[in-house]
Amino acid sequence: MNNIFLHVRHCRHRTDISGTTWGPRKIPDHELILVAKGRYQYIDAMGTFDVNTGQLLLIEPKVQHSFSKIPEDEPGVHLCAHFDLVDPHGNIFMVHQLDCRAQRVTGVDNFDYIYNMFAQAAHDFISYSRFHKELVNTAIRQIWLSTAEKWYKTDINTVSDTVSEMMSYLRKNLTRPVTRNDLAAQFHYTPQHINYLFKKAIGISPSQFLNRERVIRAFRYLCEDGLSVQQAALKTGFSSQYYFSRVFKEIFGYPPGKLRKYIARDFEKANVLYTHTFPEETKK
Repeated sequence: MNNIFLHVRHCRHRTDISGTTWGPRKIPDHELILVAKGRYQYIDAMGTFDVNTGQLLLIEPKVQHSFSKIPEDEPGVHLCAHFDLVDPHGNIFMVHQLDCRAQRVTGVDNFDYIYNMFAQAAHDFISYSRFHKELVNTAIRQIWLSTAEKWYKTDINTVSDTVSEMMSYLRKNLTRPVTRNDLAAQFHYTPQHINYLFKKAIGISPSQFLNRERVIRAFRYLCEDGLSVQQAALKTGFSSQYYFSRVFKEIFGYPPGKLRKYIARDFEKANVLYTHTFPEETKK
């Protein structure tokens, strides 16, 4: 994990009244949540999990879920960060699925330390200091790494050098119609064996990997660069806007034309009760 970096999209520290709910929804990035006060509830297809004071919750991309403050008299406090995991070249890093959904929720060994670090990151995120982005990314990465071994399998298949080279080759040729036959000619394997290597290493075929990388890059073009759907489709190697929209919806759960509306609606819903709180205001 030494060569994996975090790019934090959003980080906040907020107070929630009882019954506040986010979802049902899917998010395009990872979300890390620390409950600092009260009891919350997380629900996805695998079940319902309580998230209590002093626990961390990890929500992976594309997982249909809801998160809510359990009704009580007292308001709750949570800190959260939305982030991408990227390699040194800026590509989205493919993380293996969790061994068990219940492992999404885990207690922290040193709550005060993690809490203060998270709260400082939320404070730095809204500041205008010269290095505030780097400070936020570093803090959230440290929190994530300090707990990652409790979340992920320890017996997963590692990605071989051969598959890593193929993945790099596909990323460098995102705008070209690269097929398994092209990979076979480039790396001297049969198309069937290449498909087997990808399935074994990352659980998807080369074409699925290529489409996923394309729409993740297109997400950035749509969200951060303001390109139109047609422009983003062409810039990421899709010859058909219809096919691009279909693949985008398969990956993110909604069509690219509704991306800005989805983000704006979810941001507004999640920040109705947003307050600029700091560590001394919500300390246990």
